[in-house]
Amino acid sequence: MVPTKVILGMMRINSLSEAELEKLIDTSLSLGINSFDNADIYAYGKCEEKFGAFLSQHQNLREKIYIQSKCGICKGYYDLSKEHILSSVDDSLKRLHTDYLDMLFLHRPDVLMEEDEVAEALAELQNAGKIRAIGVSNMSAGQTELIMSALQRKSISDSNAEASAAETHCFPDTQKYHISASQLQLSLGHTGMINEWVNVNMNHDNAKNTGGLLEFLRLHKIGIQAWSPLQHGFFKGTFLENDKYERLNQRLDVFSETYSASKSAIALAFDLRVPGVTNVVVGTTKPEHLKDLACASQITLSREDWYSLYLAAGNGLP
Repeated sequence: MVPTKVILGMMRINSLSEAELEKLIDTSLSLGINSFDNADIYAYGKCEEKFGAFLSQHQNLREKIYIQSKCGICKGYYDLSKEHILSSVDDSLKRLHTDYLDMLFLHRPDVLMEEDEVAEALAELQNAGKIRAIGVSNMSAGQTELIMSALQRKSISDSNAEASAAETHCFPDTQKYHISASQLQLSLGHTGMINEWVNVNMNHDNAKNTGGLLEFLRLHKIGIQAWSPLQHGFFKGTFLENDKYERLNQRLDVFSETYSASKSAIALAFDLRVPGVTNVVVGTTKPEHLKDLACASQITLSREDWYSLYLAAGNGLP
């Protein structure tokens, strides 16, 4: 199973009652959004508990939905040690009332992480059936490649061991452990990856931001899940109906009419139009707003309209 283009984030569900959460998830499923994004740090596990309580009451849903979660952020520090990764996943599975995650993300890069230790933990979880896919979150190209290299070594080591045990020299063509997705902030109000792509060899800050992250992920066929697709800055609020983004909102109004969709959906479609962006993670807790967002996966902005939005957000072209 692969996640839907629009993924519903669970970061704010701790404020919802059981009835409100049920309505939100029912609305999501009715719209064809069957993918849900969690993290152990969201309300320090309480969001996972609340989602898990819902799931325990609807056990027939588990094989029909896509559940991803994240680990690595602790109170005041990051921890991607093998011990922490393993214990975090076990704790998340208990809270979520499931025996596997469709994908586990390493939430943020830990300066003290040992990449081979990380790979050992991920391989152990995958082999135990506790996770089905591996992702990274908020990591640079170099940090991602560091973990990729360790996963490749682990894949070769395990394949050699399996081949030796079977007394055969036939090896699988595909790497056993690999990174499938990267969660990164991307929106009309946060276009660092795009700015760097556009401003190659230019002498200003937009030319040096992410170290070629967008092309790196595309080269390695790692899908980008865009988080905060309606926010500007780092949790500074939405750019929708924001006086600082008057020109952008004017363009969104025009395209809302052109594409017969809400401004929110047009903003999500902006992200999804970027090659390599496979999903957008939305954090709304309001069923009616979710209905406005759901059609984004059906919108393909023209090249001219996409650039028009990019420029209206305050960006420039060389």
